Amino acid sequence: MYLLRFEDIRKEDVNIAGGKGANLGEMTQAGIPVPPGCVLSSQAYRHFIEENHIAEQNNPQIREQLLAGTIPEDMKQELLDFYRGLGDNTRVAIRSSATAEDLEDASFAGQQETYLNVVGEEMLLKKIIECYASLWGKRAVSYRQNQGYGNIQVSLAIVIQQMIPSEKAGVLFTANPATGNPDEMLIDAAFGLGETVVSGLVTPDEYVCDRNGCIIRKHIARKEIAIVYGDELTQTITLPEEQQTQEVLDDNERLALITVAKQIEQHYGHGCDIEWGIADGKVYILQARAITTLNKATTETIEPPIIGARMKKMMRFMLEKEPFAYYPLDYDFSILIDQEKGHILSEAGMGIDNTSHMSDLGVMSLPTGKKSLNRNIFHIVSMYKDMMNGTHNVQAANKQIQKV
Repeated sequence: MYLLRFEDIRKEDVNIAGGKGANLGEMTQAGIPVPPGCVLSSQAYRHFIEENHIAEQNNPQIREQLLAGTIPEDMKQELLDFYRGLGDNTRVAIRSSATAEDLEDASFAGQQETYLNVVGEEMLLKKIIECYASLWGKRAVSYRQNQGYGNIQVSLAIVIQQMIPSEKAGVLFTANPATGNPDEMLIDAAFGLGETVVSGLVTPDEYVCDRNGCIIRKHIARKEIAIVYGDELTQTITLPEEQQTQEVLDDNERLALITVAKQIEQHYGHGCDIEWGIADGKVYILQARAITTLNKATTETIEPPIIGARMKKMMRFMLEKEPFAYYPLDYDFSILIDQEKGHILSEAGMGIDNTSHMSDLGVMSLPTGKKSLNRNIFHIVSMYKDMMNGTHNVQAANKQIQKV
């Protein structure tokens, strides 16, 4: 048997089902609303290699040979029996799920191909072979080499999952990945299939919620496009103008997502990164994995600096001129301008301390504006005459710009 239904797979089966397949099976058994599907095991990949007489080691043509291969008859029959059992011309997603027999944590997520909205038996078999070939694409091979996995024997399981016609989709983090706060959940949501969010094609609506689903803050973005079903695979469409700024999730949908996410997190015992879709008002979970970028939230007390009379005078001056905080890009330009003002004044014989410093905690220390004179002060009259010459000013400005 080369094909395993989700109901027969557990998370410990990562070597035969890959990371995606093992997690989908685990969630199915835990009662999470996962669309029905199966996994074509890593043993099936080995069978395909052997039956097509393809050498994996030192074979620069392996990808082309895989694409030219044919699926063995016993594998083909299992695949078609499962596909026909889903109904006539059911839309399915074909997702690669690479693994390594000697390395349990090597799932190589995101390095192989995924195909959505695959319809028909011929297209199903074609996309499975293309998934096999993607294991040996330049990107996947380079990734394994860079990660030090160049000499291990890799294999590929393939997830075949019934497509859900998501009207809304996105990702959910059960702990805020930006702050590491486990009491906050982060939801990104867009219209259509979730590929627009995962691939970064749109800026999604963002919700930061507490664990009861109450909104702490939210940002509703302009979502100009959506990915939807096409006649074959998927297509990108432009949303109607009035829908582009419409909020994706209503309160009931948001609360339903939070409820399922907490169930998944409780089952696994750690923070999860979850891909979800909503169709006909029902939440479906398409994938879940551990949050790998989570940092623990930390707080650190910042001791206020001792402010003397000179600093108070400088602060009053700054607050009068700049009552609001700089944006980062504005601040970068202001530093350049201050530096060039300092150079010009220094050439005129007047030195001004304008060196600011930012600590590791992001606290900015401003200079007190301490002044000094140098011998260039005797050239200030001739410099002033030059400054009255417009052509000279343009040349001097261009010279300073080239330095920057």
